[in-house]
Amino acid sequence: MKDFTINDYLELINYEVQEGTKILWKYYGENAYSYSWAKHGALAYIQECNVVFDTKTQLVYECTFFDSTDGKDHEHNWCHPEFKYFKDLVDKEREELQLSLLPEDFDNPAKFTFSYDDECEFLTTVYNLIKEAK
Repeated sequence: MKDFTINDYLELINYEVQEGTKILWKYYGENAYSYSWAKHGALAYIQECNVVFDTKTQLVYECTFFDSTDGKDHEHNWCHPEFKYFKDLVDKEREELQLSLLPEDFDNPAKFTFSYDDECEFLTTVYNLIKEAK
């Protein structure tokens, strides 16, 4: 399959970008940018999809999809194989920071995480989840 590009992401979310920001972490280089999309439920987001990509090459570095349409938190993520090491570093830093900010008696609800090595499988799964929730 061809590389996962920003056009694949835009098609996935039906071109409904709601937010964009320059990525300040330099793990992905100088041209890293992020787009976000979310579908709102009665009280919170029920689906959210975020992507980090290169503004020059349009290559997607990582994409994460959150789904809570069934009342449980599900996270689906894909990372370009060449950048997986950097994503793991960022995730570890982010998790350590979040844990340090939580009270000691915090009860962390179960979260189901699915990681994909194949971008086609990831895109198909997320597309179907978005379609089912309409």
